[in-house]
Amino acid sequence: MFATLKRLVSVVAMILPVSAGCTMGASKAWVEDSQVLSVSVEGLERLAVSTHNGSVKYSGIADVERMKVVVKCKGGGPDMDTAQEALDAIELISCADSDKGYKLSWKWRVTKKPEWQGEVSYEVVGPRHFALEVQTHNGAVSADDIDGECSLTTHNGAVKVKSGVSPLRVQTHNGRIEAVCCGSEVSLETHNGEIDLNASGSSKLGGRLATHNGSVSVIVGEKTSANISCSTHNGAIKWNAPAQAKSSAKSNGRKVASGTIGEGGESLVVETYNGSIKIDD
Repeated sequence: MFATLKRLVSVVAMILPVSAGCTMGASKAWVEDSQVLSVSVEGLERLAVSTHNGSVKYSGIADVERMKVVVKCKGGGPDMDTAQEALDAIELISCADSDKGYKLSWKWRVTKKPEWQGEVSYEVVGPRHFALEVQTHNGAVSADDIDGECSLTTHNGAVKVKSGVSPLRVQTHNGRIEAVCCGSEVSLETHNGEIDLNASGSSKLGGRLATHNGSVSVIVGEKTSANISCSTHNGAIKWNAPAQAKSSAKSNGRKVASGTIGEGGESLVVETYNGSIKIDD
């Protein structure tokens, strides 16, 4: 596996105000640096991207021989010298991870000092056929034109994805989820945020869409088949898509509705506690 690295010459230094209640705002000074990585995709089928603080963006294209990765690093501290020290201590990891897999991540080069803050974000342009796994704690995630199996996880951040026929799994705690998929297996979960799923390209649709605080919107297509069950405690259920059989009721303080679209088959569970649910075509 051959990879080349180019460090961009621009380094940006910033003095930021402290924001009460925000952990990343504990550092007054931040220093930025960017690097560009080029990786041969010959023999690769999977990519795993992991960062604790930072966003991840993946764009898939059909015919590509090399994967382009732009890495944006930020070091933070109470002053400029400490921020630069934190930036210099960030070590980027770019290597073959397993059979036909590649890994992008980072770690502290030395023992982290309490006053250091680090943030590493990734922008990747790679093959559409890749299976993609992304993990971050604080940061938004987006993936566009992914045909392989896709698993996207963040704790604080929105997720936006456009995937093909392979399974799609998205999980965040605080953030909105926007998804377009053509597959039959989908799992979208958030605690605080809306969920928008456009599955008009799916022929069979199954899985689970769940949020605690937020509305859920599902768009199905003329050829979509699924058994859909919906439930909410505080909100309305609006079913505008044609259904062969549909029922609604109240159960233990919940509003529930279910229906069969197309030929039925797969089960799609749609749940929220505080929010409305809409099924459209």
